[in-house]
Amino acid sequence: MNIDNPHIETVISSRLKRGGGTDNDPIRRVLQHHTLDGDFLMESDEWHTQQATDLALRHATTAIERDNLKKRIEQADREYVRVCEALNQKSEIISRLQKRIHALTTKKPK
Repeated sequence: MNIDNPHIETVISSRLKRGGGTDNDPIRRVLQHHTLDGDFLMESDEWHTQQATDLALRHATTAIERDNLKKRIEQADREYVRVCEALNQKSEIISRLQKRIHALTTKKPK
């Protein structure tokens, strides 16, 4: 994997309710990430992801295809968790730095 321009960005993460309360669309919480300007970055809807996974597995024609698909899905899930953890860690670091900068810039001289 090549990473061209890594950088740290602060994001807004929010959880919201979604769904109509039916078996085909249960009420659930989804996680969304936005930039500080409000631009949508990504959404995590575990129920929707599971539905898509189930559908893909039902349509896999051979055991080998199902195994390969399961492995790719598991790898994508691990990567998603890793990215979310990295985002949270970077957001915490930025928050601590901002507090430190604020403390240094508002400190009254003795």
